[in-house]
Amino acid sequence: MKHKALVFLACAAVTIILCTTIVSAASQRYFSSVHFAGKLTGKVGDHFETNIKYEIGWASTAPGPVNITRSAVNNPEYEIFANSLPAGLRFHSDTGVLEGTPQESGVWHLTPAVRDRDNGEKPYRGNGFWFTDFTTYQGKTWIEAKTPTDLEIAR
Repeated sequence: MKHKALVFLACAAVTIILCTTIVSAASQRYFSSVHFAGKLTGKVGDHFETNIKYEIGWASTAPGPVNITRSAVNNPEYEIFANSLPAGLRFHSDTGVLEGTPQESGVWHLTPAVRDRDNGEKPYRGNGFWFTDFTTYQGKTWIEAKTPTDLEIAR
């Protein structure tokens, strides 16, 4: 009888571990978003600064804000896709910061992008919540926002 009880307990323990693993995996979804921090508005002659933000990886499906539990981008490299930038602004691809003092007014359409320097050519492309697309630029695969963001500089 003792032997049967031990076998039953061992089976129950394995079942609990397997069920916990399955539930844990089911409570994770892939999430991919790339965007700028804050609104993109400025004024000619005034210092302007923003940076690229991203949430890319496996996230908890619990209610509330997105919580990336395993990032797919651990060594980021940043890019902005645009026809041009306003005179006076500089983009730093190592930090994702766009900053400077704009010298001209107008509206520019900017698409932020990021990639992992180490694993950028093999990004996950399976099921998930995708607010991004993939593009290839200068031989590298980038994860970019699906729609451009307008940068508006007033006089």
